[in-house]
Amino acid sequence: MEHTPKVSVIMSVYKEKIEWLQEAIESILNQTFRHFEFIIICDNPEYKEGLECIENYQKADNRIKIIKNELNIGLTKSLNKGIDLAIGKYIARMDADDFSYPRRFEKQVEFMEKHPYIVASGTGAYWWREGTRLIRAHRESNSTVLRSLSVFESPIYHPSAIFKREIDGELVKYNESFKYSQDYALWISLMNNYSLSNIDEPLIRYRISNQQISSSHHIEQRQCALRNQDSAFLLIGVSLSQEDNRFFKDLTRGTGIIFSKKEMEIFINHFMMIIKEKKDLDYSSIARYFLVIFANNIYKNNSFVVSLISLARLCFNIRCFSLYSVLALVSKYLRRSVN
Repeated sequence: MEHTPKVSVIMSVYKEKIEWLQEAIESILNQTFRHFEFIIICDNPEYKEGLECIENYQKADNRIKIIKNELNIGLTKSLNKGIDLAIGKYIARMDADDFSYPRRFEKQVEFMEKHPYIVASGTGAYWWREGTRLIRAHRESNSTVLRSLSVFESPIYHPSAIFKREIDGELVKYNESFKYSQDYALWISLMNNYSLSNIDEPLIRYRISNQQISSSHHIEQRQCALRNQDSAFLLIGVSLSQEDNRFFKDLTRGTGIIFSKKEMEIFINHFMMIIKEKKDLDYSSIARYFLVIFANNIYKNNSFVVSLISLARLCFNIRCFSLYSVLALVSKYLRRSVN
């Protein structure tokens, strides 16, 4: 191994199943790219079995460094402790219940080295729940598109992320006022001045389980995500009325509210008129995203024919077509008929 590792891999553990933890650790140790250090933060003093597991791996591989928190301090602060200890040019993230495919770091480091103007990037992913098939999840690569879509979603899958440890001589660290969605906050802050991107190829397998933070603390995580959404609006230079801002968040954040097709049509038409004036944003990507949101909501209280006609009318009004929105609409009605 090189004297100074190129990559510092940072993973925080809490109380994941041992078999998940073992799989995650081994997926990192088995990377084709070897020049890394692996910083593992144990954020649960009571997780004796997990800590013993990590220490056993450390005995066999000296690239592993262990940080033992005396108290549970949460993911954000744990990751920052890892960054403080890291010495690599790049920080790579890993979660203790996910899996990295063998060439992940090889391809990510090559990508970052070829594009020095990019400060952070991620990869595509396979979403997976025990007993189900893998579902491929996509992330855009164009920096302008990622910036444009930041009001809808985080631009990089956190467990797939790699980013420069230092930018302009300053450590890149997470905002500790965000207990959750800390990655979303980081990406938005970086996009104010720098470029982000993604490799489309799925290089991680992302586990969906009931043990995840996003499942057990949904309300608090949602509040953090809404704060990020406000920051994203500032980023893209869009100002909405308080009423429109609330409608946008309810529509895009899955609150369970059922919207009428008229309400959605009026709002989306209005929003896209604002976006049309923003020459530094990608109009088409925002329009297509809205069409999918529209399709995923309109089926709830309309017939298929009415929904399809409404979707076609919206496509015409905002001058954009999304085949995926049509497929999403058909899928919703097929599932409803089966149930």
